[in-house]
Amino acid sequence: MLGHGRLNLYRALTETHWPYIRIATHLTGEEDFSAARPGDIILLQMEFQNLLASAQGVTAVLTTNSDMLDITTDSISLGDIDSMQVIDNIDKPFIISVLPEIQINHEAYFTVTFYDEAQQRIGRHSFRRFLNLDYVNVYAGPITTTVSRRGAIGFNYPDYSQGRGLTFHNGYTVLKSGGILVANSAFQVVDNVYGLSPGSFSETLEPEELPMLHTDHPLAPIRVSGKLRDQANNGHFPLNVGIDYNAFFWDNMPAEDFFILQYHIVNQSDVVYQDMYAGFFADWVLRNNKLHRATFYAPLGLAYAYSYGGGHYTGIQLLSEGHGMRHYAFDNQGAGGSISLLDGFSDFQKYYALTSNRLHAGYYQGDNDISSLLSSGPHQLFPGDTLVLGFAIHLADQFDDMIENSFKAGVYYRELSDYETSLPSVDAVCPEPLYAYPNPFRSRLTVRICKELSGPYSLSLVDLHGRVAWRASPGEISNREVFLGEGIEGLLPGIYVLHLHGPGFNAAMRIIKW
Repeated sequence: MLGHGRLNLYRALTETHWPYIRIATHLTGEEDFSAARPGDIILLQMEFQNLLASAQGVTAVLTTNSDMLDITTDSISLGDIDSMQVIDNIDKPFIISVLPEIQINHEAYFTVTFYDEAQQRIGRHSFRRFLNLDYVNVYAGPITTTVSRRGAIGFNYPDYSQGRGLTFHNGYTVLKSGGILVANSAFQVVDNVYGLSPGSFSETLEPEELPMLHTDHPLAPIRVSGKLRDQANNGHFPLNVGIDYNAFFWDNMPAEDFFILQYHIVNQSDVVYQDMYAGFFADWVLRNNKLHRATFYAPLGLAYAYSYGGGHYTGIQLLSEGHGMRHYAFDNQGAGGSISLLDGFSDFQKYYALTSNRLHAGYYQGDNDISSLLSSGPHQLFPGDTLVLGFAIHLADQFDDMIENSFKAGVYYRELSDYETSLPSVDAVCPEPLYAYPNPFRSRLTVRICKELSGPYSLSLVDLHGRVAWRASPGEISNREVFLGEGIEGLLPGIYVLHLHGPGFNAAMRIIKW
């Protein structure tokens, strides 16, 4: 990692004809490696710079110390590179195959060696990467966090060195531990937070699929997904549920100060669960724990924490509708009759907290280490049925900002839910000829038109004064998805009507721009 060969000071000071090539920029980032799974292909792309004399016929050769990787394209031609010139290999990347046998958190070292047309070495650069990580780091606007192998938020527990916590505007982490709890009784509890013993973490949920980072969802630029299942052989009464989770993040306004967690909890048993509860738990870390407070704002289903002396606000918001709601605020040291988390977090305590209300914490002693659990239930879940729950995790500088963002989170969650459950297939008969998402939108809008319609049509976006703000005439309905991009970026926030005109039909729907 420190270089190679002898240092000849005389030649270094007197010879001017030698080139030296180095890696200037890694276009394929560390996250691309960490998300690589068995069988995946990595396209390694970089920018290279020649720092010294011009070089002719440059070739770059990639090697690795890992026997879990197969470099299928290990040599690429870079051609001639002038002094100080920067070039890239975007069109001819190194190709790396990840073998099926690769283990979790695999460490690999790579070296790129550069040769000129005379096969003289004119540079060498090494770097380290971790592959097949069992956690995913997320960078979304001002929010940075980690989703662990068990779907927990903040760190890859119990290793606090793996993960970014939960930070806002690059500050200190505001979260020590965060995750999902599901229970049908005090003897049937599964979760991914603290365990029975002090300092331990629960192992009742095991990953069926490791968390994966996606950028392909039309309504959220960043999504992390994974699958969990109840591990029935760990000494507890099995609950026998599977949990599919999605974490949705946005990196721009108006949704950059929160992210949404959606859980699909599936009854994989052959019995009916009569009294199922589920909730999200967060052990908050704020600036001054003597001034910590936790409380509840019922109109928005918002359990939030803050420092009485000022600082960030943090919150959990229940977005699912039509279910009972409870909030248990913990004084972690057990003050004021609270459940104590100092000696562990037992199944009985978890079930009691899921099914109880304790609306405030942080007022009972000087050392106010606090946590929040926001839960929903009871639910009846038949074999094979799915319970869908949604939570928003908020970070804000002011209480009013968090309240405003809570309204926005509700709108975004409904958009996500509508997209997942109600979006008509372009290959199906549509009950409506026109569908647009996301709605409300900010800078992008996709319009979907029913397959049944045929012939020429036109689309227009009209404000409430009847003025046409945008118009397009794509022609024949061969492509039934139309993306509105540059033409709508400058629209003022407000309500618009999207019109679809064609032979024998006329449809309209209301559109809101933030």
